[in-house]
Amino acid sequence: MVEGDQRLEADVRICHSNLLDFRNDSSLQTCYEVDCCLNVHKKYARLLLFMLSSSVAPCSCRHDLGASHVSRQASKEVVLAIGKIAQATAHGLKGGRDENGKQVRGLQHELLKVLLRLQIGRADAAAMNNLSSGALAGADDDVRRGLAEASITQSPEQLRKAEAELLYEVFVVYLRILRQRHLHSRELLASILAGLARWGQQVNLELLLEILFELKLAVKDAIGQADELVALQGLNCALVLLSGPSQALITDVTWLSDAMTGALGLALPSLYSTHSEGEVWPPPRCFIFDEKKQTVRASDKELLESLETGSVPILVLRCLEAALKCPQGYGAASDAALASLVEMLFSLALTADSHVGIAFLKEVSLLLKRQRRLHTLLDAEGGIFGLGGISDRAVTVVWHLQALTCCLPPDVTKAAKALPASIPKMTVQIGDLFPLKDSRSWLATEVGRHVAAVSTAPAPVQKSLTRARCSFVSEAELRAVCGDIGVS
Repeated sequence: MVEGDQRLEADVRICHSNLLDFRNDSSLQTCYEVDCCLNVHKKYARLLLFMLSSSVAPCSCRHDLGASHVSRQASKEVVLAIGKIAQATAHGLKGGRDENGKQVRGLQHELLKVLLRLQIGRADAAAMNNLSSGALAGADDDVRRGLAEASITQSPEQLRKAEAELLYEVFVVYLRILRQRHLHSRELLASILAGLARWGQQVNLELLLEILFELKLAVKDAIGQADELVALQGLNCALVLLSGPSQALITDVTWLSDAMTGALGLALPSLYSTHSEGEVWPPPRCFIFDEKKQTVRASDKELLESLETGSVPILVLRCLEAALKCPQGYGAASDAALASLVEMLFSLALTADSHVGIAFLKEVSLLLKRQRRLHTLLDAEGGIFGLGGISDRAVTVVWHLQALTCCLPPDVTKAAKALPASIPKMTVQIGDLFPLKDSRSWLATEVGRHVAAVSTAPAPVQKSLTRARCSFVSEAELRAVCGDIGVS
């Protein structure tokens, strides 16, 4: 047993060595995530090393899982290992300690982010290549069979079968963790929901209904616990799944509008910066300092990955985009649901950081311009969008725009003054009122604009010190002010 532990420790050291050598050539997110998992999950260190060595070619620096037949098999083994870790973690957390009496640390979310690198969809690309080539159109069965045996690549049918098996194991892991969400951290649940949003449209209708039911419970639990990250990720996942091939699915989605308003209200504390979920600012591995040119360059790929996983403002924009595309969400929603959404977005644009708020202001202005029935929100009296009753209230955004005209950034002030008259006009382009063309690209420039603002700030004036006489208070003046003080 001791010899096996020593061999395992040696494998872990080899893993660290290989990761460090590879990181010197390319700063990839996958290396960092696998590196974080080695100390926590040493039991599967050999498997992680096999996954890394089989999916990363030294000459091409590929880091995607599923790049070859060997790496697809390794990806399946990694998914099975993650499922075992999740199951063992759940049993350990229920008891508080593992079988050796040690405190259970739980499943780390970095390990789940590795699954987001799975390459699903290569079967369709291979099928399109076979159809477009047409080289074997007139060949007989023997020639086709011989070429298939001599080929170094797999056929589209084999790829599709391997992808189906891999996705099956992935969804088993995802649903197991989602049902045991009370035992795992919010970062882990956010990674699970991001994976469901990416691969969820590949499942059948029965499993999709089960996923939507679990998402409904997860979103409501997150709103009750004031967890905006999990709530927004769950909403984005549900809206993306309903806007895909399952648009004709008949299910209860009346909870989406109320959950959307509640989740957006919880997102305000995280709108102080674009990189809201990061521990450091600026985010690591996203910016590189060039010593020769004395310039700072941004890595587009690393910055995009950081924004997709660690930015609540970007997540809000993704939820808004998915909600408008979803026919069962806000596509044919009532005016009351859209009015509540517009009012909440104007509130976020007013109270968020100015760099984040101007992006929200543009998106909600474009939404309000398209919905002509909601133009009464620009009146001081507002409009009543409800089903009747004493609980109805007038909804207006006039006071939000009035407060935005007093903001310090001149771009926000200029846009807020022009929006009440520009939104009802058909000939005015809302995009011309803002300095940004794309809201996501604008949010990504936060670090660059912050650093560039230092160069435009006036330099402090250094005053030269001059010699001058100073006067001191005399004894007579002190006695006149304080009087005679007796000494006891």
